Amino acid sequence: MLDGPVDAAELAHLYATAGAVVLPYRPDPFALRSSGSFTDAVASGAPLVAVEGTIAGHEVSTYRFGNTYEAGSLDGLVQAIIGAATNPDCEVAATRRKELVEENSVGALLTALVGPDRTTQGSNLGEPSGGDMTRRETAT
Repeated sequence: MLDGPVDAAELAHLYATAGAVVLPYRPDPFALRSSGSFTDAVASGAPLVAVEGTIAGHEVSTYRFGNTYEAGSLDGLVQAIIGAATNPDCEVAATRRKELVEENSVGALLTALVGPDRTTQGSNLGEPSGGDMTRRETAT
C-alpha cells in the first residue's frame, strides 16, 4: 500500500518485487478505460488482482495475468490476492506481456481499422498507390 507519491524508479522497484499488484478500479469510471498504472503493472510481470467489470479485470482474465474479484467483496479481494501471490499459473504474467503489447500496438490498431493489406510496409493510408506516410505537403 502506498501512502504517498513515489518516483518512477521506486515504483518500478515496487512492481518488480511485489507478490501481487492490486488494481482496485471501480467499474463505473473504469469499465471502458484504463490507466498508466495498469500498463506499468502489466509491464512489470507481477501477478495482478483487478476488479471484475473493468478493463483491467477483463485484461487480467483474458491474458491470465492474475485474478479478479467482485467490486465491494472484501472476501473476494483477499482470495484473489492469495491466489495471485501463490498460484504458479499467475507466474506466466511476465510471458504474456509481449502478447498484450502486440495486440494493442499501433500496427494492430491500423490493421483493425483498414485491414492487413493497407498496413504493409511502404503503404500510405492516405494514398491508394502507397507512399511515404510521414511526407507533408506544403503549399508554394
